[in-house]
Amino acid sequence: MAVISLDKKWTPGQRLKICFLDGSGTMQRMVQLYASDWQRYANLKFEYVRDVRNSDIRISFDSKHASRGGGSSWSCHEHQSPAAPEFVRWNEKAVQRDHSSKTSSYLKFNFFDVFPNYNLARTAFDPSSIMIYGIEPHWTLDGWSCPSPMRLSDMDKAFAAEQYPFQPEFSQRLRITGRRTSAESRGSEWSVGDYRFYVD
Repeated sequence: MAVISLDKKWTPGQRLKICFLDGSGTMQRMVQLYASDWQRYANLKFEYVRDVRNSDIRISFDSKHASRGGGSSWSCHEHQSPAAPEFVRWNEKAVQRDHSSKTSSYLKFNFFDVFPNYNLARTAFDPSSIMIYGIEPHWTLDGWSCPSPMRLSDMDKAFAAEQYPFQPEFSQRLRITGRRTSAESRGSEWSVGDYRFYVD
């Protein structure tokens, strides 16, 4: 997740309603599993809904829905980062040949288009990012390749935490003078709301 469009960035702590447009139960559960991993590092909440009209994000496993996008975006594909062309030099004919069932607009939208280098938050190119496709050697002009990542990279985690930070836990110690009751013991500590009390 090393590229985010600032136009589509959410508010930290925001609850996002997600709707699946299609896909088997197994496929949908897999997406939910990966999404829960993101939530360990990004301060975002996900709620899965059935009503597409009441959703912020729409997920489809069908290429004909690729351009719909749901009006919102988690992040951009890593291989479409402005930093990617230095590493990923596509052999477009080879990609098209191996994806003959996909439309040219799908391939352009998901592979070849590079996001303009403005109004983006991004890191250096991260070939280990969960947001990069697995790339076969013959898909590039110079044989550059990378496997399909199965987990968040360290850069993914750090970038998610930076862009969607959790609020620091707030506590304030108050010193209250007076005689200690018999029920209180030195060193005891408890919290009420945002306040933490300590008996010394």
